[in-house]
Amino acid sequence: MNVKTKTSAEHLKELTASLARSEEQRQRCLAMGKTFADKLAKACGDYTGTEAEVLAAICHQYSQNSNLCIEWMMDHFMGLEFVRHYPLMKEIYKLLVKHNHHERNKFDYFNDAEAFYIPHKNKMIFVCGKIYKKESRFLIIDQDSSHLYEPFGFKDHSCYVRKIWRKLRRDCIKQVDRPTLKWYREKNFELRFRDSGDRGHVLTFEDRVGEPKCDNVHWDYGDHKWFFFEMDTLHTQITHEKRKG
Repeated sequence: MNVKTKTSAEHLKELTASLARSEEQRQRCLAMGKTFADKLAKACGDYTGTEAEVLAAICHQYSQNSNLCIEWMMDHFMGLEFVRHYPLMKEIYKLLVKHNHHERNKFDYFNDAEAFYIPHKNKMIFVCGKIYKKESRFLIIDQDSSHLYEPFGFKDHSCYVRKIWRKLRRDCIKQVDRPTLKWYREKNFELRFRDSGDRGHVLTFEDRVGEPKCDNVHWDYGDHKWFFFEMDTLHTQITHEKRKG
């Protein structure tokens, strides 16, 4: 009995077709979700409490998987928030670079915060946050595409946000509990983990095969909200100052 083995090209063709079918189904579901959201908004008016109750009821319909559904929903929600803020982040970085706001020439905003970029060959990296030594700041590491999914028609984009402190601290088993900028720099800003296992984790955004989301949001929800607020604040201040200048 002769068994015909498939070539790599045939396997690639089948996988590409399968991804296309999955994406088509996903887009149909998203369109239905947007239509439902519009109808829900009209029905509820300005009362957000009813909208939240309806969404909670939908998640609860998944019975045994309701908790997982909520966690994944939060991941995708924060992914959408990240996509909305990403153009602001890129503009912040470009203005920091354009006006030479590096580590020795920080951009000061709102009297108690600062921001600066870090030169790197293939990453967009900048730091922002409070000037007080005991408070943490945000380290943003934006990765170039790995081109892994380009043969299938998708781009691969990752961005990592971590909290950093001025002084390194280790836990009882000598693992780094509070990383510093120096600690990340010594590792060329390569993360040991790409999820919430990384110390100082705020968010890990990944847009793989067309599904933008942040991982493990339920662990750090407060930090996510604060990070997006910080991006809005910094973007407002730096664009205002540079236009004025």
